[in-house]
Amino acid sequence: MAEQRSSRIQKPKRSLRTQLMLALLIFSVAPLAFITGYANQKYEQSLDEELGQRLQGNLREIQSIFHDYQMVMLAKNQQHSRDKTLGYYLSNNSVGATRELATRWLRGSIVRKLNIFNREGRQLVAVFVDEKGEISHNPQAETGATFLHPEFLKLAEEHEQQALLDFNKDGSLDLVAFSKIFANNNSLVGYVEESLPVDAASLIKFKSRMNIEVVLHSEDESKKITTHPDLAHYRQGFFLEQSEKAKSHAFSLALRGEPFGFIGGTIPWGEKKISVIIGTSKKAANAVLKNLEVASISVVAMIVLLVAALSYLASKILLQPINELVEMVQNVNFETEPKTLVQRSDTELGILTAAFNDMGRRVHSAQKELRENIKKLEAANLEIRETQAKLVHTAKMASLGQLVAGVAHELNNPIGFIYSNMAHLRDYSQRLIDLVRMGGGDHQKFESAKADKEFDYVVGDMPKLIKSCEEGARRTRDIVLGLRNF
Repeated sequence: MAEQRSSRIQKPKRSLRTQLMLALLIFSVAPLAFITGYANQKYEQSLDEELGQRLQGNLREIQSIFHDYQMVMLAKNQQHSRDKTLGYYLSNNSVGATRELATRWLRGSIVRKLNIFNREGRQLVAVFVDEKGEISHNPQAETGATFLHPEFLKLAEEHEQQALLDFNKDGSLDLVAFSKIFANNNSLVGYVEESLPVDAASLIKFKSRMNIEVVLHSEDESKKITTHPDLAHYRQGFFLEQSEKAKSHAFSLALRGEPFGFIGGTIPWGEKKISVIIGTSKKAANAVLKNLEVASISVVAMIVLLVAALSYLASKILLQPINELVEMVQNVNFETEPKTLVQRSDTELGILTAAFNDMGRRVHSAQKELRENIKKLEAANLEIRETQAKLVHTAKMASLGQLVAGVAHELNNPIGFIYSNMAHLRDYSQRLIDLVRMGGGDHQKFESAKADKEFDYVVGDMPKLIKSCEEGARRTRDIVLGLRNF
């Protein structure tokens, strides 16, 4: 019985030590992993925000630079337009003196081109700063065949001075300061146009100083000036769409496999605006983020190993008594003298060990008493079975006696009338024998003897007696057959 009970005690599918280690790992590592992931996400958001703020600062700096350009160019342009010498030269159609004056103005100026037109809009002077930094003039433009742009003439009718934009076919943008020139009598004698070309080389200066990529484009993005060749190949309207989607945030682009963040904005120039897209590489930020992720994963892995080691040691110390107790329960056999566990401490585990030892002794004592009681019950049960067998035998004998009495009663009836009929049959047969013996004598005497012997009655009753005896014999045979079968 003890072996059956111990075989029914199954080993747990997962030990308490494993469960404790898993619980410690889950409740320590899961929050840490969540916090680490959340921190990395927040750090990535902060990097994006810092990137956007830095780009906004760069955009404001570029806007400030262009604003300074505009202020300086308009101030100089207004000063030149009001120069009485210029008005005098134009009034007298002194082209050479006008060119010399324009050349002197161009030295030390931020503008790179200076054009002077007469009042009909015909170009008289075209001086510019070449690639070597020397001032030259354009004889082809000074032939008188070049006229001022009609749009500029139209604007000049409304305003004395304008800040204008002109996207050129060569892919550059001219920042223009345009003014009317008046003579001493305040009569219109011509126009002065000062331009600062902005091309890819100009934008590269911003790129070198601010470490950014710059795209200047027209309102419909049909013309672009970029610092990166790949940015010129995006379809028309792409940057406007991305700027609208991102709004005040930076949008991401990959240039030759390198991630960039871009923001869009505008640079006011006179009554118009220059659309600008600036961006910077996210490679360094992504590298920092990746290093942070690697460091976070390393920290989590170290903590996992540390928690696993600590949980193993803790389970080794705390769960060793429980494991001994479980092993004792699995191998318990109360038929023999029970083994006792060593009480290692006064904690709950020590109390549990003492309780188990006490329970083992009690169960062993109870089983011993139970086995003695079982033996007594088996002896009593044997005595009861013997008594029951005797009672059954007695009942059987009583039933057999009743059966025999019934059979005897049933046999007595046919035997009784057979016995009583046999006396009459003996008398009848004797009479018939006597009559047969007298058959050879006197006929009258024979007839008298027949009447005296009741021959006719005997002859009529004798078959009935025989039939009754036969019936009684048959009934006796059937009863004996039935009794034999029973």
